[in-house]
Amino acid sequence: GNSGNPRYAPAIRAQVGRILAGGLRDGSWDGSAEDRAMLKYGTIALARLGLPEDRELVLNVVRARPNGDPAFLEALGYIPDVQAKEILWSASKSLTRTATCNNPGLGVPALLALSRLGEERAIQAMKDVLRGIGTPRDPWDGTFPSLCVDRAYAFDHLRPRDARNFAETVIEITG
Repeated sequence: GNSGNPRYAPAIRAQVGRILAGGLRDGSWDGSAEDRAMLKYGTIALARLGLPEDRELVLNVVRARPNGDPAFLEALGYIPDVQAKEILWSASKSLTRTATCNNPGLGVPALLALSRLGEERAIQAMKDVLRGIGTPRDPWDGTFPSLCVDRAYAFDHLRPRDARNFAETVIEITG
């Protein structure tokens, strides 16, 4: 996917399709760790390449994501599609619960993908998470500086493409 070269898509598509079909059980996917990794990164690669013929496969993989793993949501951040946004908003809702410092609850994986699609509510929610607004207090008193899980995930998963939405916020925080 990083290459941007669509000639790799047929091989990736075939592998992802085979792994998805081989592990589907009642709408959910269950397979080996090796297959899960190929499924995840192959799906993200196909989404990044952006070929129309791969869109439905990407959506199907994300719908069947193993163990509800939110890491699969990243792929939808490359698909400016109504279905992708619906899946992401639904995932955001299902991932939102009372957050603690050690347990996520703010739906950051879905919000980050939505922000990449230009969803203003998601962009604002991510800015709040980055600033620590509405997040559990970070445990810095008498310990090595660390961030609670939602903020840590947000900072850890920012990519250069996110600079247009979050550069000012990150600079504000580091200032």
